[in-house]
Amino acid sequence: MHSIDSKIAQDIVNRVMKVIPYNVNIMNQEGVIIASGDRSRLNKIHSGALLVLEKNKSVEIHKNTDKEKAGINLPIIFSNEMIGVIGVTGNPDDIRQFGELVRITAELLVNEHFTFSKKKAFEMHRDKFFYELTQLEGEYSEEIKRESIELGIDLDIPRIALVINIKNKDFNYYLKIKDKLWMFLEKQEFIIEYFENTLVVLVNTPSKQNIIIDILSQEELDIGVSLKENLISTAVKQGDLAIKVGKTLSKNEKVLKYEELYFLSTLTTCKGNEILKRHMEILKNEGNKLDLIDTILSYIENSGEINTISKNLNIHRNTLNYRLEKIYSLTGKNPKNFLDLLELYTSYILYN
Repeated sequence: MHSIDSKIAQDIVNRVMKVIPYNVNIMNQEGVIIASGDRSRLNKIHSGALLVLEKNKSVEIHKNTDKEKAGINLPIIFSNEMIGVIGVTGNPDDIRQFGELVRITAELLVNEHFTFSKKKAFEMHRDKFFYELTQLEGEYSEEIKRESIELGIDLDIPRIALVINIKNKDFNYYLKIKDKLWMFLEKQEFIIEYFENTLVVLVNTPSKQNIIIDILSQEELDIGVSLKENLISTAVKQGDLAIKVGKTLSKNEKVLKYEELYFLSTLTTCKGNEILKRHMEILKNEGNKLDLIDTILSYIENSGEINTISKNLNIHRNTLNYRLEKIYSLTGKNPKNFLDLLELYTSYILYN
C-alpha cells in the first residue's frame, strides 16, 4: 500500500498554489489534513475528504459550516489505488475549472516522487551489492548470481577496476569527478562508492581504461589500475595494491598499474613480513643520520652504479661505500648481493 508523507504533500501544495489563486489541502487515507496553504488547518479531520474516501469519487461542498469549508475534493490515484485526497477551497462554481487540473498535477507529482524513490532504492541496493562484491572471498555463489540478474549486472564479463583515490576532500569535487565519469561509461560499466573519497570504476576494455585515465589526468587524485579479472573483488584488490605499493616507490606517479607492480605486490603478502620490516626499523632508528634508507633506494634506482649514486646523493664514493658497509653491519644484509638487496627493498615497501 502506498501513502503520501507530509513533506511530499506540502511540496505538492506549494507548487499547485503557485499557479492557482486558491487554498489547497491534501488529506491522507484517514481524511487528516497533512498539507495545506493554511497552516492552521493541519492535522484536522477533513469531512469532505472522508466522503471522497467513502464514495471513491470527487465531492463538492457548496456551503461553509463550522466543520467544513466550501470547495472541491478529488481522489489522488497512484497505481490504481486511492492514496489520498486533494481539495481546493472556494465556491465550486468558481473553482471547478481548476479541479481536474489540480488532480492531474497532484498525481503527476506523486508519480514523479514514487518513481524517483524507486530509482533511488534500486541504486542503493545495487551500490550495496557492488560493495559486498568488493569484499567477497572466493567465487560467486548461485544466490549472488541470481541477485546480479535482478540488478541487471552481468557477472560473466571480465572487468578492469580503476581504484580512484581523490585527494581533494571537498564533497562537491567528489561529486564532480563522479558525474564526469558517468558520462563516459557504457552498459555494464559501473561506479562503486568504495570508501570515503575513493571510487572504483569498473570498465570492460583497456581502451575505456585509457579514456578514463586521460579525462582524469589533470585532476587531484591517484589511480590504481588492475588486470582484467573475472572476479570484481580480485580486480579491486589489485587496484588497491597498485596504489599502496606504487605510492611507496614513487610519490609523484598518479597512475599506478598492477601489471607493472604485481611482483612487488606479491612480495608484500608473503609470510614473515613482520621480520622483514625490522630491517627498515633498524636503519631508521640506528642509521637515520646517515640517510641509510635513501641510500638503499638510490642504489636500487641507479642499478648499483657507484658514480651515479654518489652524484645523486651528493656524497663522495668513499662515503657511499661506508654507508653500504653500515647497512650490512646493522641488518646483516649486503646491498651488493642481489638477493640481500631484494630483501632490503621488500622491507622498505612493507615498512611504508
